[in-house]
Amino acid sequence: TQAQSRVAAEAVPRVPPVSVVLSVYNGMPYIDTTICSVLAQTHTDFEFIILNDGSTDGTDECIQRYLHDPRIRYFKQENVCQGKHWDKVFGRAIELARAPLVAQIDADDVMMPTRLERQRKVFAEEPWVEMLFTNGEHIDRYGFGLGRDFTLRASFDSCSLLRKLVDGSLFAHPSCMFRKAAFERV
Repeated sequence: TQAQSRVAAEAVPRVPPVSVVLSVYNGMPYIDTTICSVLAQTHTDFEFIILNDGSTDGTDECIQRYLHDPRIRYFKQENVCQGKHWDKVFGRAIELARAPLVAQIDADDVMMPTRLERQRKVFAEEPWVEMLFTNGEHIDRYGFGLGRDFTLRASFDSCSLLRKLVDGSLFAHPSCMFRKAAFERV
């Protein structure tokens, strides 16, 4: 019947187009600013996955103040990272994400207000793109710019790109957005 169809549809949660993932361990000094910058995005149709990796510094209490926002999905676990296994914590946060696009942010970072809107537009217009990132600027604990950025300034070919990836990273990971399917394939 029509009533049963309506109840069945309500039982399946709607999947937004973007999942913002944040893993945090003892991020108390910055977590308020980070959360506020995500919630203030001009693109508002997203889920916000926060994975607390066993914080002991009041981070949990700070996050609790934002749980009234229905976009937030909050998870806590015992600490597994201990500064060594970030990949395990990040991988778990990605597993929790339901959207086809995933945007990263760290607990001491700030999202510019149009980040999600602008990145999502690129994915919509360029279906071949699987990951992108933005420039970034280091800021101090008060939000003042320190004049250093993550701008990609070097050109490269397939050999020099491989060398660069072995030495480090080409991108500011807290500015990345990628297709979850691409992450899962890799």
